[in-house]
Amino acid sequence: MRRVIRTPLTVALASLAAAGAAAGAVAAVAGATTTARPQKKSVSVNDNFYGPAKLTITKGSTVTWKWPADVGDSHDVKLTKKPSGAKFTFKSPDTGKKVTKGTFQSPPFASGPAKFVVTGFNKPGRYHLICTFHETEMQMDITVKK
Repeated sequence: MRRVIRTPLTVALASLAAAGAAAGAVAAVAGATTTARPQKKSVSVNDNFYGPAKLTITKGSTVTWKWPADVGDSHDVKLTKKPSGAKFTFKSPDTGKKVTKGTFQSPPFASGPAKFVVTGFNKPGRYHLICTFHETEMQMDITVKK
């Protein structure tokens, strides 16, 4: 029969090991329930392309499309596909006041500096956007993570 000798050192080490395991379990549970913070991301509106063309963000994020001083042709940003029930807040191109709607389209700009800011993106999923002047070559996708 094997006899276990308990010294103050072995008791202390056993206690530390148990505390470390418990702390790790609590951290894992806490990490599983925390949500990512909303982000602020920028997209450049260039001559016939958005940069980047693919963007991944967290729920509640804000995206700002920016036109440089000389972009060449006129370009805009129009939402064409979204998850059901998605709503967005932005300044109305007509009134300049903040509005919340189920879709959005920026005014066209040929030069800047100009910007169009959209907040919301509260529904996880894929959002597809186009420039209405260059629909085939100027597209982008935004993926909102849960």
